[in-house]
Amino acid sequence: MHGHLNVLIGIHQSRSSCLIYVIKFVQVISCNLPFYIGALVVIMIIIPWTSLSANSSPFVQVFKLAGFPAAAATINFVVLTSAASALNSCIFSAGRHFYQLATEVSKSSWMYKMFANISSSGVPAAAIAFTASLVLITPIMSLTTAISSVFTIVTGVSSDMYIIVYTLTLVAHRRYRASADFLPNGFIMPWYKITSPLTILFFGIIFISLFFIPEDIVGAIGAICWTIVFGGIEFVRQGKMNLNNTN
Repeated sequence: MHGHLNVLIGIHQSRSSCLIYVIKFVQVISCNLPFYIGALVVIMIIIPWTSLSANSSPFVQVFKLAGFPAAAATINFVVLTSAASALNSCIFSAGRHFYQLATEVSKSSWMYKMFANISSSGVPAAAIAFTASLVLITPIMSLTTAISSVFTIVTGVSSDMYIIVYTLTLVAHRRYRASADFLPNGFIMPWYKITSPLTILFFGIIFISLFFIPEDIVGAIGAICWTIVFGGIEFVRQGKMNLNNTN
């Protein structure tokens, strides 16, 4: 998912969007296949999936079979470093998105004046610093006694939002293919008339199933509320912009 966001950022900030899309798409696929799917294939070759324990990491089990007693500590180190790397990437991409939003508002707005700026090194430093500061909410959340409940709610809302975002992306893609702005010489999705509605249906079934799991109900409701509130704000803003352009 995060790779998809990086692709979108690269497209938005490039003059040759079609070429950049192809390059970044190939990069994301070439990175995911060997490191994610390849790792799963190796694990399944060594240990049958029916023999894997839910109480232990499959990577730890494989390393222990290979005679590596410090497997758990090593995996924990790898997880912590990869989590730090992922956080760094998320902060940067979120800052880029925030900068993009700041450039789309009125130039007289405080948001434009504060965040729609590029530093001397060529990055939106103010937008990235603001998104990084939001990470400080995490230590505050950890002060509560119901850490597991807070973690479940936050991760549930963010994960469920991805389902909504990707569903809306597919809907927007179908509308784009039917519009006059469609470029037939671009990077075209094959069989979209079949794969797009099937994927939307798949996402819909997954989202509905969340309401049958007690731990995921709050996250699903939170994702819906987030979509309605911020979607409504953006709908009103776009309506005002269209009205001003008409006048």
